[in-house]
Amino acid sequence: MGEAFAHLGEHGVAIRIHKETIKLAPDYLFAHYFLVQSYVATGQPEEAAKAAEEAVKLSDDMSLTRSASIFLKARTGDREGARKELQGLIEKRDRTYVSAVNIASGFAVLRETNDVFKWLEIAHTDRDSNLTWLNIDAEFDYLRDDLRFRALLQKVNLTDALRTQITRVSANAPAPVDSRQGTIGLTTEISRFHPVVRWVRAR
Repeated sequence: MGEAFAHLGEHGVAIRIHKETIKLAPDYLFAHYFLVQSYVATGQPEEAAKAAEEAVKLSDDMSLTRSASIFLKARTGDREGARKELQGLIEKRDRTYVSAVNIASGFAVLRETNDVFKWLEIAHTDRDSNLTWLNIDAEFDYLRDDLRFRALLQKVNLTDALRTQITRVSANAPAPVDSRQGTIGLTTEISRFHPVVRWVRAR
């Protein structure tokens, strides 16, 4: 639920939901992972760093949570640190499976477009299941008018429709009520097209 609100730009609500989740399940790594983006969006880099560190630790350093650390570094100006972590993921592929989409995601945050497409093509060759999230992940938004990106969406049988729906609902949705009372209306609208929680995303 928190992730859905973050995609709609309601990061304050997302933070409250994820923090409540952590109270109930402190080891639920995805709550820590999703907090990183929302803390960055609300100007809380120190809290984002804590959440990223905890997500990486709880996941045993899987590439998805490492990508949150890369996102944080890129957004806070530590581009070299982000590149170093990306290189670590690339080298890790020699030893074990690492999602090429998660590597492409890191390059997208850095706006290093040639490397983004290089790794998206590798992901396509790998039949990486994370390609199904291309219409959701915001770091790829700046590429949506690029013909290469549109061609890739067609290769994996995706369209721009889902991202368009998210943008439209974000613009038109009423302000959410206090999270303790529920999120009447908005959660109903979200549930029509958005997965609430990514239970499994490949390493």
